[in-house]
Amino acid sequence: MQIEREVQVPDNWVILKVNMNGKIVYRVLASWSGGYLDSDFCTINSGITAVERYGDYYDFTGISGSLYRCHRNNEKVSMAMQPYNMLVADDRVEHVSVEDIRLEEK
Repeated sequence: MQIEREVQVPDNWVILKVNMNGKIVYRVLASWSGGYLDSDFCTINSGITAVERYGDYYDFTGISGSLYRCHRNNEKVSMAMQPYNMLVADDRVEHVSVEDIRLEEK
């Protein structure tokens, strides 16, 4: 029996390269614009375990099993990403492009 996963489709997203005591983990920082009645929202995934490209979209599978489907033209920092400046100010965190992701071979 296959378990259905909820697919997260953010309005904007960036990839963060995080050095966790010598182990490199790539994470998706994603944001959604709330519009008139709702607040903006952002989240960071648990860490990327797989990346697949489908046409104009990248699918990022997370350590937790989450799936982020991100449009390639929306790879950018948005106003909704309030923790972004604090994160990249840390020497252990770097903003990188999707092309820079290097996952360890298993």
